[in-house]
Amino acid sequence: MHASLKLSNLSRLPFSLKTRAQKVSSASLEQAAQGVQKFCTDLPTISSDDRPFLLPLFSTFLDPLHIPATVDQLRSTPTAAQTDDIRNRVLLTIYSLQSIQALLGLDSISLQALPDLWATCIWPWISFLDSYSDNLPECNIPATTKLSTFATLINFFANDVGKEIFSSPGVFAVVGRTWAHLLHSYKSDDDAGIIVDEALSDISQFITQAAEHIRMHPDSLNDLGEGAGGLVSGLPSMVVSHLLHFIPHSDTVVTKDIATSVCGMVPFFFEDVQKHFPAFSRALLSCGAVPALITVLRAFGPDQMLVEQIFALSVVHISYFPRHKSITEALRAGLFPALFSYDTGRWKGAAVLWLKNLLSRILPGSTIYRSTLVQLRLSLAERDSWDAASTFTTDNLADWNAFLELANSRFQILNDYDSGILKAPKMCNNMQCITLYSDDDIQACSGCRLFRYCSKDCQLTGWRNDHRWVCAPLSSHRNDYSTNSARDKSFLRALIYHDYTTQREIIAREYFRFVLEYPNLLPVLVFGYIHGACSIEVDPLTLLINTLDLEAARAVTRDGRIQYQIMAVMNGEKPSCLLFPFREVGRNFWEELRAYAASLPLDGNALGRLDEYLPVVLELMQRE
Repeated sequence: MHASLKLSNLSRLPFSLKTRAQKVSSASLEQAAQGVQKFCTDLPTISSDDRPFLLPLFSTFLDPLHIPATVDQLRSTPTAAQTDDIRNRVLLTIYSLQSIQALLGLDSISLQALPDLWATCIWPWISFLDSYSDNLPECNIPATTKLSTFATLINFFANDVGKEIFSSPGVFAVVGRTWAHLLHSYKSDDDAGIIVDEALSDISQFITQAAEHIRMHPDSLNDLGEGAGGLVSGLPSMVVSHLLHFIPHSDTVVTKDIATSVCGMVPFFFEDVQKHFPAFSRALLSCGAVPALITVLRAFGPDQMLVEQIFALSVVHISYFPRHKSITEALRAGLFPALFSYDTGRWKGAAVLWLKNLLSRILPGSTIYRSTLVQLRLSLAERDSWDAASTFTTDNLADWNAFLELANSRFQILNDYDSGILKAPKMCNNMQCITLYSDDDIQACSGCRLFRYCSKDCQLTGWRNDHRWVCAPLSSHRNDYSTNSARDKSFLRALIYHDYTTQREIIAREYFRFVLEYPNLLPVLVFGYIHGACSIEVDPLTLLINTLDLEAARAVTRDGRIQYQIMAVMNGEKPSCLLFPFREVGRNFWEELRAYAASLPLDGNALGRLDEYLPVVLELMQRE
C-alpha cells in the first residue's frame, strides 16, 4: 500500500480537521456517509496543504474486504435493518468515490499512489456497484450522478495509470453499460445535462486511450459491446448516437471539448475493427454511420485536427457494401457541401488521395443505380455556385469534371428510362422458347426470382426440363441482387441494354477479336462498370463456369444461341458480376462469323486491319 493511503496520515491534519475526520472514521455507516458527503462538499475550501491527508479517510471506506459481507447480505433475504445497512454502505461508497474524484480534480493525490488506489479501492467497488446494481436498495443518488462518477474516475486513472486499467477484468463492460445508460437517459433540459456531457466526454477520452489496447485485444470490443447491449445490436447505434449527440447538425459550433468527444468514436471505424468484427461494421453502416460522419465533416472547420481523418473514414465507409446505398445516404447528408464549404487549401496532403478515390472511382461507379442518380441529380442542382477550381488540386479538378460529364450522360439515360423510352426486353427461360418479351409480358419465378417465363405453359415446361433441380441453388445467387430495389434492378438491365444498342461498333470489334483468338469457344459479353464508364469485352464462356455452372451449361446446349451478358460492378470494396441472359442470337451468326474469320489471309495481322473487316461483322450482327 502506498504511504499516502495509510490511515495514520489523519494525525497530520490540523486539530479541528483531524478531530472531524477521526469522528467520521469511527461513526456508524449512516453517520459516516453523511460525514463523507460533507467533506466532499467542503474539499475546495480546505487548504491545499491539508487535502492530501484526507485521502486515507475515503480510501478506508473503500476497503474491498467489506464487499464479501455485503454480497452475502444481498444473496440472503436481508432484514429491514440489513437493507438499511446495505443502503448506507452504498451511499458511503459513492460519496467516498466522489471525494476521491474531487481530490483528483484538485491535484491533491500523488501520482505514485494511483496504481494502489485503483487496484485496492476504486476498481473493486466500481465493479461491485455495477455488477449488483439491480439488487441494491434504492438510494437518493441519481443513477446519472453515480455513473458519471464511474466514467470520470475510469478515464482519469486510464490517463495516468495506463495499461493496468485496460487489463482490469470487466472494465470495458462497465464502460459500455455506463455509456449506454448516460446516452439513453440524457435530456437537454435536465439539470444533470452538463454532468452527463462531461461524463460522455470522459468515455470518449477513455476509448481514445484504449484504442491501441482494443487493436491488440479484440475481445475488449466484445466486452464493450456486451455492456452496451450487444456488439451488433447495441454498440453500433450508440456510436452513431454519440456522434449526433455532440454534433446534431452541420451548423454545430465545434469547440475543443466537442472535438475531443468526437475523437473517441474514431477507433470504431478503423480497418482493424472491420477486419475482426465485420458484423459490427455492417451494423454501424445500417445505423446511419455514413450520414453521421458527413454531418461531422460539415461541422468541422478547415483547421480542425480531425477533419482529414473524418474525411478519410467517410470515404472508406462510403465504399463499403452496399456502396450505392452508402453514397446515396452521404449525398443526402450533404457530401458535396462538405467538399465545397471551405476556401482554397482545405484539401491537401493525404486528403487529395482520398478525394481522388472518391471522384474517380467511388462516385462514378455508383452512377449505374437509379436510386443514386435520383439523389445525385438533386445534390448537383447547386453546382454552379461551387468553386471547384479553387477547392481542388489540378488532378482532383480533372476527376471532378470527368465525373460530372459521366453523371450528365447517365441523367439522360435515366430520363429515357423514367419516360418509358428505354426498356430492356427479357428472355423466356424455357429452353424451347427463349424469346424476348417486354416486362408486361413475362413473369419471374416466385422461388428464385431469376428465371422468367412468358406463359404458364413455358413455366411448366421449364420446370420439368431443368428448373426444378436448380431453383433452390439459384436462390442463393440472389444475394448479388438482394441489396438492390426493384427499380434499381430494372434500371441496371436497361443500362446494359442501352450500352449494347449504342456501342455496336465496339461490340463488333470485340466479337471479331474473339473469333480470331478463340475460334472454337463460345463467348460471353462483359460490360464493365467498375469505375463508372462502360467498358466492353467479349471473353470465353468458360468465364461463367465459376459463376453459374447451370447457365454455362445452358449456353453450351443451345450452341451459343443464348447471349449472356455479365455486368461487372463494385459490391463494396470487391468487384462482383451480375448475370443477364439477354437475348437469343441467330443460329447461323457464330458459324458465319467464324467462317468469315477463317477466310481471311493468315498473315497474323488480321486484328491490325480490323477497320477493313468491320463493315462485314456489323452486317452479320444486323442479321442476328
